[in-house]
Amino acid sequence: MNRLARAAAALAAAALAACSPALRQGATPPERTEPDATPLAGRWTGTYTCGQGETGLTLTITPGVMGQLEARFEFRALPSNPSVPSGEYWMAGWVTTDGHVALVGVEWIRQPPNYIMVGLWGRLSADRRRFSGIVPECAAPFSLVRQ
Repeated sequence: MNRLARAAAALAAAALAACSPALRQGATPPERTEPDATPLAGRWTGTYTCGQGETGLTLTITPGVMGQLEARFEFRALPSNPSVPSGEYWMAGWVTTDGHVALVGVEWIRQPPNYIMVGLWGRLSADRRRFSGIVPECAAPFSLVRQ
């Protein structure tokens, strides 16, 4: 299975997981039309927090069609947390009609032992210079600035 097919499968699984309780109660899934993903394109740097503590992050986002995104998630140690290994993986995601961004891990490029891929759920700031939100697997924050 190629990266695009894995991305589609991961997105479908994430969407189903997010919507399952609501769907069982008769609600309709969130509408996904064609929001503009272009403002997210580019290189973002900052930090995220998970079990290993605060970690450096570089996220490079490429927009696709119909609000879909592809991203490269590169993490590394910070001076305040030098024991974190470096690693990276591909992500796929989308922009919702209300401007929220969801990214999920798809395929490892370089995986350190005992590390899992995490997702990012967040929003752009009004000036489009900051992208922040939560790492859902860790219920912890991430904060990035445009480079």
